[in-house]
Amino acid sequence: MTFTTNAAIPLSLQVTAVKDLEALGDIPGRRAAAVRPCNMMTEYQARFIVTSLHMLAEWNQQRSHITRIQAPGVLIARDQNGATILPAPVDYLSWTQRIAGFATDPELMTLRHRVLWITGKMTPLARQQLASHGWSVREGEQP
Repeated sequence: MTFTTNAAIPLSLQVTAVKDLEALGDIPGRRAAAVRPCNMMTEYQARFIVTSLHMLAEWNQQRSHITRIQAPGVLIARDQNGATILPAPVDYLSWTQRIAGFATDPELMTLRHRVLWITGKMTPLARQQLASHGWSVREGEQP
């Protein structure tokens, strides 16, 4: 499936995704990030991935150059300073079994300078648990 034939990706999201991919430049993993929205089944899923991509483009422009991106499910990027950025356009994050599994994933735990960037808020327990597992959190920052 492609951007143009996937009904879950409205034209406005397609345009945003293309612009943000161009803004990131020719970095390793860009193709995987471009293909990721094409596999979404719902507009909600597509919007999450495209907004995550937009957040990474903003990081690239305003904070530090993104040097690599991966798309194993969510988008994960590395910047020139060695930070691993996981953008999450969510309104409210609670400490659930699913988030605990993500935050303690052995593969992610090997990465240094892990940053979870959420656009909304999180519970005090989520903030505490993420910090105790070595995550730096950017909370309530819009791209």
